[in-house]
Amino acid sequence: MLALALYHYSARGYSLLSKFLILPSKSSLCMWVQGVNIQPGLSDHMCSILNCRFSSLPKIHKLAVLCIDEMSIKRNLFYCTRTDDIKGFEQYGPDDKRRTAATGVLVFFLRGLTANWKQPLSYHFISGSCDAKIVKKLLFEILDKVQELGIQIVAVISDQGSNFLKLHSLLSITNDKPYILHNDCKIFFLFDPPHLLKSLRNNFLKYSVIWDENKTSWKHIENFYNIDSRQQYRLARKLTMTHIHPQRLSRMKVKFAAQIFSASVAAGIAVHCQHKSLPAEALATAELCSRMNSLFDAMNSSHLKTPNQWQRAISEESGHIEFLHLNIQWLTSLKIFDSVKNKFVTNNVKCIQGWIKTINCVIQLFPYLREKFDLKFLMTRRLNQDCLENFFGVIRTKGGCSDNPTAVQFVNHFKRACCTSLLLQVTTGNTAPDDDQMLINLKSSLSLSKNLHKQPTAMHKVSNLSNVNVSDFTIRSMPEQNAFVYVCGYLLKKLLAVHSCETCSVLKQNELDFGSGDYISLKNYHDSALSVPSINFTMYVSRCENLFHAFFKENRHLPGIGDKILKILQKVDKPVHCQQFPQTYLLRLFIRVRIHYILRFENRSNCQQKNFKKKVAKLQSK
Repeated sequence: MLALALYHYSARGYSLLSKFLILPSKSSLCMWVQGVNIQPGLSDHMCSILNCRFSSLPKIHKLAVLCIDEMSIKRNLFYCTRTDDIKGFEQYGPDDKRRTAATGVLVFFLRGLTANWKQPLSYHFISGSCDAKIVKKLLFEILDKVQELGIQIVAVISDQGSNFLKLHSLLSITNDKPYILHNDCKIFFLFDPPHLLKSLRNNFLKYSVIWDENKTSWKHIENFYNIDSRQQYRLARKLTMTHIHPQRLSRMKVKFAAQIFSASVAAGIAVHCQHKSLPAEALATAELCSRMNSLFDAMNSSHLKTPNQWQRAISEESGHIEFLHLNIQWLTSLKIFDSVKNKFVTNNVKCIQGWIKTINCVIQLFPYLREKFDLKFLMTRRLNQDCLENFFGVIRTKGGCSDNPTAVQFVNHFKRACCTSLLLQVTTGNTAPDDDQMLINLKSSLSLSKNLHKQPTAMHKVSNLSNVNVSDFTIRSMPEQNAFVYVCGYLLKKLLAVHSCETCSVLKQNELDFGSGDYISLKNYHDSALSVPSINFTMYVSRCENLFHAFFKENRHLPGIGDKILKILQKVDKPVHCQQFPQTYLLRLFIRVRIHYILRFENRSNCQQKNFKKKVAKLQSK
């Protein structure tokens, strides 16, 4: 465990320590972690582990919230020879694999409501944004399985992605009824308050917020910073130019939004207005900052006792419920005005309704918890998805800085991160660090994985290849013929290294054919270094190539793809009549080479297209 944590904290540091300490090699660590069998979807393996851990928790500690979010990954396909499977396709479960390459991952994450524990539940590879109907199906599957383990999910938290907004619509979630009934239990749906705060700040950068006779403007914030930054003793010392002109990455950080909507900025603007260095209209902006600061404190409480009333946990005597009702009335009165187009765009700004729905949810959630579970207080910081955002941050920092890991990298990092309690806090993430502990450790996962039998693989329909046209390789252009003959020479060289007899020796010829053998002739800088295949061997490989492409194009997402192709290619007549001819070895080598080759150039093409789009977007933004 310690060696694994050291390696993922710094691979170079681990290599250095290995020279002075007796540590497991990198391959040993990889083989050890491979014993953890975590596939897309909520597997029986994970449920068995969770059942063992949850059984020891008190009933009150089994209250939980479910966080859902998506993370972008690099579009990349990888052929794993150990499992004979191509990784990187859209996949929602062990037996639900699609043909489309994945560009993101949907993660369900469980967090304790009254205890400091957290646990990743499942991941699902998606192409684009996951459809709301699929999210709904996966959600109810997880709710049923988790409830069987004795865990009571009381809230589901997400951001305001279009698919999650549609999910609320499919479940008939409204401001007045922000919950569903599932097995006679209420499950509340709310949006992540830190995301809502960022969204409001991002809209405030472009639009004015108006209520009653008050009209706010981002220019007031900007003018305040310009004056305050020139003072030797500043009123808002945390503000920087990044706060005033946030770029793409800065817009994603919650702390920059929270430091704008803060008591320091509100008080600072009010002081400058009082002393005429800012216009009186800026008082409306100060009030907006003050109101949002208090609201965010109330929706992010984490203490029982603190001087700030709204940072305390919600209780019957805390005054939060009345305060939240007043904020709903204020938010309902807000209007968003676009000064450039000279029109109101209130309906286009979704975060206002998101705040109202989330506040209504908290107002109704606390009485429900108090009545059904005798909960005396509620810390609202447990009602956000910081734990999931931090988990994504841990995965992105594994083995360096990888904002968009491949599907294979994500799976490896997911297994190691969710099965070890030695996770380091990410100080550069978008959200505040959390102090929750992982419920499952690697040792418990490995011990249970040995006792679980491998689940049978589902049968898949494959394409009919009876009508495939097995064409001659000579129909290719002459340069492509040269490349094909060169590959055949490589396969023949490997074949003769395993088995060489008088019968099979005819597969190799000494003289080069004019035209198709030019490439081998020019590369053959040392006598007999390259093998020259005979026409029979070249035709044999050509038939295999045509059958391989006909099957692989439509069925490459299926598990056991190599074995399926092998059964088809074994029907091709051998190029020689030799009982010892290692056909299986040759075909497996051919299949592995071809799959790796195709995926390599497909991944390279995807990467080039993505880099080109980034450059175009960068030029357009200038």
